[in-house]
Amino acid sequence: MILHKYVNLNGDDIIRNLRIKVSKPTDFNDPFEYLPHVMDISPEQMYDEVVANEGYLQHLHKYGTSVGSINKPYESYVTEIKTPAGRTRFLESTPNIAKALRVTCKDMQGKPEWILMTCFCSAATESNQEILMWSHYAYGHRGLRIAFDKELLDINDKSFIEIKYEADRVQLNPLDYLRRGNPGFTGAFSKCIKTKSSVWLYEKEYRWLVVSAQCHKEGNDLFVRINPKAITEVICGAKCTPEQILAIKDLVRDNLGDSIKVKKAEIDDYEFKLNYIEC
Repeated sequence: MILHKYVNLNGDDIIRNLRIKVSKPTDFNDPFEYLPHVMDISPEQMYDEVVANEGYLQHLHKYGTSVGSINKPYESYVTEIKTPAGRTRFLESTPNIAKALRVTCKDMQGKPEWILMTCFCSAATESNQEILMWSHYAYGHRGLRIAFDKELLDINDKSFIEIKYEADRVQLNPLDYLRRGNPGFTGAFSKCIKTKSSVWLYEKEYRWLVVSAQCHKEGNDLFVRINPKAITEVICGAKCTPEQILAIKDLVRDNLGDSIKVKKAEIDDYEFKLNYIEC
């Protein structure tokens, strides 16, 4: 499978140093990355769920005992919380769990230890969509498009994700969190990492999820090293200057060998499309 990566001219670092930068979700241009829609629930719904869940009652009792807000045995606590007076006190003291989960989600979104990735697009992108990719990710057609052989990137299938494009955000129901604990929480995030708004459909995106142990750090950036044979083609944007193209050709020859083709994107004379001509 051939994957493409659109980069600005600084992307020649991939060719020069044989590495790809990896990022956390908050570094991307979509503010909804890794951010589920947390559904609102009422205190009454939360109460009904809690009193029906032995594990959660034990959790509340243990926590309350540790902070000094509960000073009675577990059995007495359960009996009391199920009385009308206990229910009223619970409802009055119940925090807004949906609001709290939204804060937790935002915190997770910005923590690099949760998820690191680098993005590619399919080689099957249509002509009009290619124009957008060059505009948005390759410095307005002044950058590069680098092609990679997925197999030679040594990407584990479990860490390779095809993005699904949906009209609605992934939902996180706080009741699922109460019922199932962390599995109910992380399940929504597993869907988030592979779901984007349908407005991004033109990207035809794939993601390589990378663990921090695979990376090396330089300054504030993290990189994953790649096999030089994984790069199969380099295309210079339609607005690259002759001097820039010559520099890229020299860089490719010196670092990848003479067998790797360097092409230039040229604007078609008749249609809204780009033609790729070998330099």
